[in-house]
Amino acid sequence: NFNHDENETTQNLNARLGRFFTNNLDAGLSLGFVGGHGNSDFNGLSFGLSTRYHRPLPMRMPLNAVAGVRMEYAPGPDDNFAFVPTPGLSYVLDSGSIDLLLDIALSGPLKDTKTLSLGYTLYFGGSRR
Repeated sequence: NFNHDENETTQNLNARLGRFFTNNLDAGLSLGFVGGHGNSDFNGLSFGLSTRYHRPLPMRMPLNAVAGVRMEYAPGPDDNFAFVPTPGLSYVLDSGSIDLLLDIALSGPLKDTKTLSLGYTLYFGGSRR
């Protein structure tokens, strides 16, 4: 993603590789990079562990409520351990899902921030709606 305000443009690239252990529960490893921040302490690599619970919503479309949590090392001047609950929604397709997630940083360098993200998850081996 790219974020621009009146002073700077920051870039944030994240990838997550995970595995479903049941139809509803997955776990994954994440790796990311932040660049362009005016304070160079906030630029650099991030990495972490995450888990998500997917609950199909009672409707005709394949929409899941998602409850997730991520623990990661994030670049910052201090307190680099971040605990981030991640609720959201996933629209399940044949080969993946379109995900709308809200990251709520409870600790770490971005403590007390909320980030809304839209992404795509690719399922190797297909998906079950």
